[in-house]
Order: sequence, then structure tokens, then C-alpha cells
Amino acid sequence: MYIPETLSCSKRKMSFRDTCQIIHGYQCINPEEKRPVIDCRIYTGMRPNCSRIFAAIWICDNKNQKYAHGVGIAGGYGYHKGSEAVKEALAEMGIKLDEDIGGRGYDACVQAFTAIMSALGYSSYVTAEFQP
Repeated sequence: MYIPETLSCSKRKMSFRDTCQIIHGYQCINPEEKRPVIDCRIYTGMRPNCSRIFAAIWICDNKNQKYAHGVGIAGGYGYHKGSEAVKEALAEMGIKLDEDIGGRGYDACVQAFTAIMSALGYSSYVTAEFQP
């Protein structure tokens, strides 16, 4: 796991509100601040037969003064696009994982968020998963 000293922010200007709907999400919440350190939302397009999945991830770590956001996109067929989009969003922020999570499902995403929280120095936190 590699988290750079300064995280990158996405240069993509994407708005998901009008064209996409949330299908899955995660928050890793710092119980001391009662705020999410990691906020991940996974979207799909609202058009029928839309095969692209988008992931938007925000890191707001007040303890270590690390702030970033990343966007990942996955399309095509035959693999788990949600975890691929999460992998792309993390890579866009400069975070390198020890194991590839792309195409491995939402459990792999949770393991990645657990590793990130540990690397940031959080031993006590709550992970919330949500689906609309």
C-alpha cells in the first residue's frame, strides 16, 4: 500500500446528479469527528442498457491533513465494473494498493478501504455500506 505525501485531485469535471444514479456506496467514518474519512459512491447511467459504471471517492482526513478526490470509469462486460471503477479512482489520487481490486467485487473494495484507513493511522472507525 502506498499513499503519497500529497494526494492528487481529479482533473475530470464530471457531474453525476443529472445523468447517473447511485447504485452502491461506502463511508469509513471517524467516530471522534463523526465524519467520513473516505466517502465512495458508485453510479450507473440512467439510460437503459448503460454499461458504464462510475466511482467517485473523496478522502477528507483532518487528522493527517490529506484531502483528495478521484473519479474512475469502467465499461464493457464480463467483470465486476464497480470495483474496477474504484481501483481507477484510487489510482487517480495516487494511491497504490498491494493487490489489484479491479473486477474482484465489492468485498475487495472494502478490503482496500480498510487498508487505506490503517495506512492513515485509524485503528477505530466505522465502515458503512449503502445501496438505494
